[in-house]
Amino acid sequence: MKGLPAVSETAVCGHVSVLEQDVARHRRVSLNTLAIPPGQSVTIGRDTELPVGIDPPDLGVSRRGVAVTATADGWHVAIENRAGAFVHLWAQPPVWAPHATASLHRWPRIGIRLIGSDRTMEHWVLLESDGYPLPGQGRSAPADFGPTRLPPTPKPLTAAQLAAVQGVFREFLAWPPKSGPTPTTLATAGAKLGISPAGVTERLARVQDRAYALGMHRQTGVSDPAYLYLLVRHGFITAPLTDTEH
Repeated sequence: MKGLPAVSETAVCGHVSVLEQDVARHRRVSLNTLAIPPGQSVTIGRDTELPVGIDPPDLGVSRRGVAVTATADGWHVAIENRAGAFVHLWAQPPVWAPHATASLHRWPRIGIRLIGSDRTMEHWVLLESDGYPLPGQGRSAPADFGPTRLPPTPKPLTAAQLAAVQGVFREFLAWPPKSGPTPTTLATAGAKLGISPAGVTERLARVQDRAYALGMHRQTGVSDPAYLYLLVRHGFITAPLTDTEH
């Protein structure tokens, strides 16, 4: 397995949950949560202290699927699942993680979707810790490789602009995460906000201006999440939408 440098002894507390979802029937099967003591590892799989893929059984999930540790530097994630996994940092595009790879993520909420053989089920490992807050507005998270000279910090989003972002990108901001999120149409978002699609577009265009001020060069449509990802990495959007909100 590709390893990482030794983690710091000083660590933060976190919680790991296993969420089993039946995507065919659009329902949650089970949710189990376990606190992670500082600096200690927890392994999740079919034959571990926090089981996944056993009810209903999915033999495509490995006995040891993933080992996680809440370290002082972030979540240490070691993928042991033979079929690999997708790692979803909240409100960021998912990253494929093959078997026998390890990574370190300083992010408050991370979803790891272990791949099994039953395509009607999704096996999620959810990591949460307030010890890894998102950066302050205008500052970049470590995952963002922006320019050396930082531009002036744009103004925070207004309440109306944030509502438009949440209306169109509710699946991208969801927690627990949603695999294969899609934007809500401008018409649907506008109807819920009580404004026209043109009004939603105008609000989102002003939101895009913040991303361009932070150095994003690629012109995108207002329904393209590229600027959303950048604004989250710079601390302009920090609150996820929970099950009761989306």
